[in-house]
This record gives sequence, structure tokens and C-alpha cells, in this order.
Amino acid sequence: MCKNLQIFIFFIVFVSCVSPKDDTETNHSIVEDLKPNKTIQIDLDGAQYDNDSYQLINNSKGQDVLYGLDKFKKRINIYNLSLESYASFIDFSAEKSNINEVHQFHVVNKDSIMLFSTPTNTLYLVNDVGELTNKWQLDFTYDNNDLLDKFDFGVLTAVSDYNSFFKFDNTSNELYFSLAFYNGTNFLNKDVYKYPPFGVLALTDSSQILKTCGEFPENYISNDIPFDICYNFALVNGKPLASFQYSPNFLFNDTWLKAKSAFDEQEYKTYNRFNTDPTSEEQLAGYNTNFAYVKNIYDSVNENVFRICKHQQEPINGDGLYNQYIQSEWSLLKYDLNLKETLTEYNFPKNIYDFRWVFTNNDGVYIIRENPFNESNIEDKLEIDFFEL
Repeated sequence: MCKNLQIFIFFIVFVSCVSPKDDTETNHSIVEDLKPNKTIQIDLDGAQYDNDSYQLINNSKGQDVLYGLDKFKKRINIYNLSLESYASFIDFSAEKSNINEVHQFHVVNKDSIMLFSTPTNTLYLVNDVGELTNKWQLDFTYDNNDLLDKFDFGVLTAVSDYNSFFKFDNTSNELYFSLAFYNGTNFLNKDVYKYPPFGVLALTDSSQILKTCGEFPENYISNDIPFDICYNFALVNGKPLASFQYSPNFLFNDTWLKAKSAFDEQEYKTYNRFNTDPTSEEQLAGYNTNFAYVKNIYDSVNENVFRICKHQQEPINGDGLYNQYIQSEWSLLKYDLNLKETLTEYNFPKNIYDFRWVFTNNDGVYIIRENPFNESNIEDKLEIDFFEL
């Protein structure tokens, strides 16, 4: 049976102090003190926004357009980065389209935008003015009865703000999801890493039989990393390019590729929920302080993979979960998917950028300057730095 998994971030990390078993080494160059080639300042005209996830699109005019989901106002804000302007918004409020709470979106094209409602497992399609044009009620089935005798499974939404638990392949007309297997409310069974982490569903398949793909890293399967529900993926030519928080390797096309950060050199300070019952403070401390591979971003033009790497840090007394996490130093590792090697790693200062939001174009990357600890932020403006890499 498929159930929706709405998992709050403070339940995410439960790992003991262990050293990951991995023989990867780093010998790539590190770039420090990187300066942006330009800073984009988009005047919001006093409009308030609370974007939970983003997607960058290159439109028919060759312009970079950023879409941002504001799930509270039930709208998608559109920013033209090439023109440095707030373009418009798409309103899909309940009064207009009768759409339930939305956690994720995917821009198929400017006239077709998918919205995924995790509370109801409903996929909506709206046009550029927010009108509902199609709807799918997803009630996944799975053809492994032995597995379903032991576990339920569902769409993993713990990484919803990374824009990574749901993707759509325009060519094959297939949906891709991050999955989690569980038993009732128990997500902590030692067998969870035996099962595929990703699912594929063809929208044309009325039976809604879910195909699965992928596997977990070896250090997960051997229980060196007892629990992690922040794995996510990019989609490359119809195949998931998978990233796992505590693995220096990533999975693509059934092959594990070594892409270890030069800053991934310390033991993970996390807690083994299989053997102990950590307090919420201990859980938060593990999530905040660990080194983590946040997600992979694919540059389809140059066939490079960028890995966002959150560095390990000491606990910050008195700060909450988000505040501590977002104050980490971080780096961006550049990997050549053709050469199968890391090219370089760019080290960024803390408290300037929201490192979850990095987007590629033909020449480099955009990074949003929305860190709440950035004292130079300008009110009523969305600031984005562009780096030629």
C-alpha cells in the first residue's frame, strides 16, 4: 500500500559516530575567494514571497527564467534572470482551480506546469494562468508481494525543499520519485536499505504499476549509516543521477562514481537509532553538524555534475535547526560525467548564500543570496549571484 510520507526535517538523521568505509581519495584543485561575475537584483515592488522550491528554465528566446513555488499563496513566481526583472506569477489558488496543498512542481513548458500534492498523492497540470487542464489521482501498486507483506512504501517528501523528490521526463512521459519503505510508523528498520530508493511511473499506464530502480551505497547497506531519508536525484536522459547525504560516491546508470569532496574528512557525528533513542536535541545536532552531500545538479550542456557539499561544523548554542544548518560553510564540486573525474571544487563563505539553491546555465551557476544571516541583503529585492565556472 502506498502512503504519503510527510516527514519533518528534525527526524531525518539518526547515526552513531562512525567513519564511513570508503577508499576514495581527493586530488582535485580547490578554488578559494571566488568572486561573482555579476549580481542580479530583482525589484519585488514590496511583494512578499516565500518560495519553497525553484526550477530554472531557458526559454525560447534563450533567456534564463527562474520559477519559484510559493505553496502558501498557491502561486508560482516567475523571474527573468536575463532581464533582471520580476516577470509574472501563476495563481493556482483553491478558489480558482480546486487544487489541494502542493509540495512540489515541475515546469514541462511555459504553458504546462505539474503540481504534486503529497497529502493526496494527486498530480495536477495547470496552464500559464493557473487553470487546471488535467489531473491524475495516483494510487501506486507494486508487483513485489513479498516486499509488500513486510513494508508499505510512499513518496519521500523529506527533501521537498531541495526540489528533488519528484521529476518528470518529458520524452518518455514518466514520473520519477524518491521512495521510502516502512512498517507502519517505523522508518528505522535495518532492512530499509535493501530496497530500491527510486520509483518510475508512466502516466500512460492505467494500472499504475510502479517500477523501481537504483540502490543504496555500500556504507548504507552495511549499516555504517543507520538511517538517512535525505537522498535525492537529478534526472539525466531519463535516468536518475542519485545523491546520498553520507556517501562520497553517487549513482548513475547502475554505476557508482567517485566524487569525494576535499572537505569530507571527518567522522560523522550522528546517532544510531537502531540501538539508542536519541533526544530531539541530539537528532538536531547530528543533522546540523554533519558533513553532507546536499544534492547533485546536472549541467546538460557541458555534461558536468555539480555536487553541493555542506561542511561539518561545531554546534551553535541557542540556534534552532534551520539557523544552524544554513550557517555551515559549503563548497561546490564540479565533476565531468564523460571523463568520470572531479575537475575542481569551489569553496564558498558561510552566511551569504542559501546553498540549497544553485542553478546551472551554459556558462556557469546562479546562486541565491537568501541566507538570513547575510547582513548585506537588500529588503524587497531578490539577489542572485552569477559565477562563470
